[in-house]
Amino acid sequence: MSASVEPLTIEYQRPTKSKTTTLTAKIGGDILHVETLDITRSTSRERFAKDVCNGRPGIDRKAFDAELLRIAVDMASGNGDGRDGGAHSTDA
Repeated sequence: MSASVEPLTIEYQRPTKSKTTTLTAKIGGDILHVETLDITRSTSRERFAKDVCNGRPGIDRKAFDAELLRIAVDMASGNGDGRDGGAHSTDA
């Protein structure tokens, strides 16, 4: 019998006024990394991905980078403009 593997998720709070958002990378209930950053900046995404993925060979870095970019596009397109002010979670 094989153990089930929990997915890596990224939780984020849509900003209300500023460009920054808080991202939390988790696997199951284990928090891997929390950071407040401007996700639309590539250097911020790169640093966050490095902090989460380094030393964790089971994380697909390309998929993680793609998910961070998807969140950035969501924020930049106005879908992440803070109107709902709620927290969101996505699988990476």
